[in-house]
Amino acid sequence: MSHLHVRPELVDAVTTRLRSGGTVCVVLGSAGLGKSTLAHTVAGRLESAGQLVVRARASESETGIQFAALHQALRPLLGDAASLVHRQREALEHALALSGVTAAPDPLTLRVACLTLLSLRAARQPVTVVLDDAHWADSESLGVLEFAARRIEGESFSLLFLGRSSPQLTRLEGCAGAVDELRPLPADMAERLLDAQPEPPSGVRRTFVLSQSAGNPLALVELSAHHRPEEPESLSTLLPLPERLARSFGRASEELPAPARFALLVAAALDAPEVDGPALAAALALAPNNVADDDGSALGDLRAAVGAGLLVGEPGRLGFRHPTLRSVVYQAATPENRRAAHAFLVTYLSGQPERVLTHLAAAAVAPDAAARDALHAVAAHLETLGRHGAASTGFALAAGLSPDPGGDAADLLLRAAGRAAADSDSGRALEYARRACEHRDDETSRAAVALFEAEELARAGRPARAAALLVETLSRWTPRAHPVAGDPAVPAALLADLADLATSSLAHLGDAAEAAAARHVWNQVRPATVSPRDTLVELWQELLADRPTDPRPLETRLARLTDADPREATGTAETTRATGVPDATGAVDAAGATGVLNTNGAVGVPTVSLAAVAAQLDRTALARRLLDTALDRARVAGVPPDRQARVIALSAWARVDQGRWDEALEAVHAGEELVEKRPDPMLFAAVSSAHAYIAASRAGRHNVRAFVADTFRSVDPQQARVYATRARHALGVAAIVADDHRTAWTILSELFDGSHHPRESAYALADLGEVARRIGSVPQGRRLLDAALSHHGGPVTPRLNALVEHARAHLAAASSAESHFRASLDNGVSAAWPYERARAQLSYARWLRGQGRDADALPLLELAMPAFGAAGAKNWLAITQNEIRSAGGVVALAAYDALATVTPAERAVVLLVGEGLSNQAIADRLYLSPRTVESHLYHAYPKIGVRTRSELQKLLAG
Repeated sequence: MSHLHVRPELVDAVTTRLRSGGTVCVVLGSAGLGKSTLAHTVAGRLESAGQLVVRARASESETGIQFAALHQALRPLLGDAASLVHRQREALEHALALSGVTAAPDPLTLRVACLTLLSLRAARQPVTVVLDDAHWADSESLGVLEFAARRIEGESFSLLFLGRSSPQLTRLEGCAGAVDELRPLPADMAERLLDAQPEPPSGVRRTFVLSQSAGNPLALVELSAHHRPEEPESLSTLLPLPERLARSFGRASEELPAPARFALLVAAALDAPEVDGPALAAALALAPNNVADDDGSALGDLRAAVGAGLLVGEPGRLGFRHPTLRSVVYQAATPENRRAAHAFLVTYLSGQPERVLTHLAAAAVAPDAAARDALHAVAAHLETLGRHGAASTGFALAAGLSPDPGGDAADLLLRAAGRAAADSDSGRALEYARRACEHRDDETSRAAVALFEAEELARAGRPARAAALLVETLSRWTPRAHPVAGDPAVPAALLADLADLATSSLAHLGDAAEAAAARHVWNQVRPATVSPRDTLVELWQELLADRPTDPRPLETRLARLTDADPREATGTAETTRATGVPDATGAVDAAGATGVLNTNGAVGVPTVSLAAVAAQLDRTALARRLLDTALDRARVAGVPPDRQARVIALSAWARVDQGRWDEALEAVHAGEELVEKRPDPMLFAAVSSAHAYIAASRAGRHNVRAFVADTFRSVDPQQARVYATRARHALGVAAIVADDHRTAWTILSELFDGSHHPRESAYALADLGEVARRIGSVPQGRRLLDAALSHHGGPVTPRLNALVEHARAHLAAASSAESHFRASLDNGVSAAWPYERARAQLSYARWLRGQGRDADALPLLELAMPAFGAAGAKNWLAITQNEIRSAGGVVALAAYDALATVTPAERAVVLLVGEGLSNQAIADRLYLSPRTVESHLYHAYPKIGVRTRSELQKLLAG
């Protein structure tokens, strides 16, 4: 197609961005608008400028084939694979089917391998990877490329994605430096494109072509070439564009002999970017019902299609001149011929189960028991390989062919729902469960529907309704209905999913009575043989319903479930092991419900639920590591971000609690981007409240109010009491920073009026104590403190104990205040929450200065500075620096001052340099390439004021 239809300014802009390196561009547009032409033009310019351009094109038939698009994108770069470390090279070779290894590659190792391969090749010559028709790319390939895209800063390679607007491309838009959209041509460009054709139309014919093409370049070219003015009906009938093009293209294919049309139909049904002409022709010639020409030359049939302008390329790499042609050829064929083409392809593609699925289904006419059994066998095989998305599709297709809608069709749909859930696609799981219920309205089908409906309710900010639905569903299987507890009428995995999601929803409400009622129901239906998953549900319900004051028994049980060092569960280990506990299918629990209908009958422990329990026990480091494991595995497995909302919400707050605020903001921004693309009130409340809490120590009160308003606007505060309470706490902290202590008292005291979350309110006790002392309301403060602890009734964890001692220090008489301050800081694990510890150190130092003990206050102030600096809590940092100066100390330039000038990504690298890690070790830790690490350090050194690595380490150590 002529380049005249591509807007020059867009070509210039995309070329300029990609030429600079380290860039991701996304170009969107519907069929026929010139995406492929734009890709060809830009690629040519980049090659002329000395870049290596790697071109790949995805196809619909390969959407379900793992790493199909990646195979095209990396094939020209494999010469550099020898430079990869062994485990990365092995993972890459396995993913691209270049080795005999049968075990699945570690997804994270594969992502890092591909990123490193691109970085290595780009170090010698700038590289741009162009993926056309990216909306058809398989999720595994997109996951790899998205991983590289999010770490592209500082690299010498670029990525260009072109395709139609779709959920698949939405994932990439978030990491693109620019997103452009192709639109129909304006009238003047349409005229110029028409004039550039071999036989430009004129008169009535020209008017018709311009009006019917509606600015679509492909339509302009094809209607100009094939429209015949002697056909008056074509002038009087305005058909939709696809039909107009079909009529135009159809003439070219109709003129071919029947064998050539069938060969062309097989190529269209194959739906691959390129067709190996000789291989396909040989297979056609050997088919039981030989469809070749009389001379036996099936390759000649394909050449006839080339001669007609329908196929282009060399014999071994034939492709349709435009993707629309493939659709036109397929739609023009009779149903019988389509089924024959698909039946041929089932044999031709043997050994590629994901591609065979659709052809098996398309070759049959429902009902067809034999085709059902064949699809079931292929789907079961994919299930054993861990390809849950494809397996889900296979089981659903098999159900559609079943002669027994009320029997095995329902079973197959439920199995499809289970695999969709294992693939973290709760929306598709709900669709399949509802279809199963339509076929057979039994207990298991209704339970599965209830599970996924509750998931949608919880995401919509209605956890109370979700919990009620789940508890009601569970109550149907009490001993009155089933004399034996855990009756197999409903699988144990499904019962555990129902109980887990119900408990998760109740955790947002903080209502002990509701939690006790849910536990009562669960105790009546739980299986006689208790699995680790059941143990987690019981632990969580006990935590919510009984609120035991001693956390140690719960910590011990949590440690067993995570298979962790007991010191890790109790918060005394310096580091935590990321166990990545999977559910029974091995899939990450990103959606909160992944154990539905596991065929092996096992019930695993969801990583995210473990993290939620760990967070409620104030095992923040363990929770964060579990969540990191869940996020990494979900991302590298190609799980779309919109199925990771729960993980992102918990991850943001785990990092807030640990004082890792730059990392928390990354999770916040990821959540905000997600909400822009798909409404999720609970996620928005979570990230808005986290943003508010960070802003209280970093920005002005107006910013905090805006984020709090977002929180309350997104959900009913009584439905999402956790986030409403945290948002209100943020308002109180902002008032303290502004020295508006009376307003702070009004805000914080309302947290203890019974309408807020009792456990979350307790984390504001230290702030409440401070403002009570500041405004002279110590007696009222003591009463609120005692009442809060009485109503809290939950575990008095080391973290909460430190906060309570901090509050008591503010409210105590002068003679005993110091002992409480010491208790809040002498606690053996308070260092696990550096920001809260720094606040206690600042309060203690201020109290000491009030007693005339400036010399004793200075060491505490100096200890608080690094924690405030690392968190970026500039408001508290300024307050602390003023206290140091007032006490006669000197505030010297230190690492925490210098780090305020670097970006969050640079800060993460710099801090790891301070820990003594090499560039390769930092790259492994942060999932970057070593070249990106070097780039971050190159940009960070002048900002910090150092010239060498040793100077940086010395500054950070001092």
